[in-house]
Amino acid sequence: MKVCLISPDEPRNRQKFISIPLSAGNHEVTVIKTKPSASFLFHLAYSLLRNKPDVVVFIGAGLKVLLALGLVKSSRVAFTARLGGDRLKDLDSVAKSAWDDGRYLLWLKFRFEKGIARIFLRQMHTVILVNAALSSQVSKQLSTPNRVFIIPQFCEGPAVIKHYEIQTPVEILTVSNFIFSEKAGGIIWLIEQLNQFVRGSGLAIRFRVAGGGLHLKDIKKYVDSLTISPLLSVELAGFVTDLNSYYRKADLFLYHSFHDATPNVILESKRYALPLLINECDQFSSIVEHGVSGLLYPDKTRFAEFLKELLTNIGIRKKLGQGALRDHESRFSMHASQRKIEAAFLDIMTR
Repeated sequence: MKVCLISPDEPRNRQKFISIPLSAGNHEVTVIKTKPSASFLFHLAYSLLRNKPDVVVFIGAGLKVLLALGLVKSSRVAFTARLGGDRLKDLDSVAKSAWDDGRYLLWLKFRFEKGIARIFLRQMHTVILVNAALSSQVSKQLSTPNRVFIIPQFCEGPAVIKHYEIQTPVEILTVSNFIFSEKAGGIIWLIEQLNQFVRGSGLAIRFRVAGGGLHLKDIKKYVDSLTISPLLSVELAGFVTDLNSYYRKADLFLYHSFHDATPNVILESKRYALPLLINECDQFSSIVEHGVSGLLYPDKTRFAEFLKELLTNIGIRKKLGQGALRDHESRFSMHASQRKIEAAFLDIMTR
């Protein structure tokens, strides 16, 4: 199979979630980066003429992929797009933050990008999404009829052997990015609950928060204003290039967000065999099986109950951590992703 990926030239390198599994399966993969100039369009035109792919995959929904779409449609090659979330919703969120902060030119930029994304999505008959919870909303943004394929991103790296033990203080980790105010709000919620928990339980916790972004300052402001129990230590590490030592040192992983689809950090935690304590919502219920690969809390009462069990019961920690590791290997490894991508592309090619 010949596959051409059209991707932004970005640090996140999202195209790897398609290119690496396909390359491992001995498929021919060409990656064309949408560089600042229009030169990528000449590269794409040459590729379409001289080495015609079976499928073209657009990564994201920006202006440059919209420009490329016209070329691809004229070549009559099958095409699809991979989306890591609800792009229109994300742009609404960052636009609101820009408006609230009085950054009106940035707000205008995000509104323009939303218009471009809407035009692009209206021309898509198929898309690849990372989470089934996105399907109902995103499918309304596409051309009709349409087909949605659910293929979560794979998690890079080998499985890590975890040794479970009781230590004081308990090391708890969360990792996020704070581009979106909603995600910073989730960390603030966790800190508030942990502060109440240690006061009531007498158990000591070190809570490490890794991640950067505009709204990290909101978390710092909250922590500075809070009377924190001596039993709770909060470390705001900011952006961390290599998280390996953070995952290895952690006893368990916490997360609280209603904004995400399939966060890489949850999948990464599975690879490190960490027990997971995650808020209950549709998108997380599809990647964490309650009682098997983690615990899903619906409210603050159950959060405290589950947290106490995880902190005091080494058996449940080990059970959930090993369940998370098995889930990584069966659903979120590179080989699992490869099988799903191949099946989806064969379907797209026959449409």
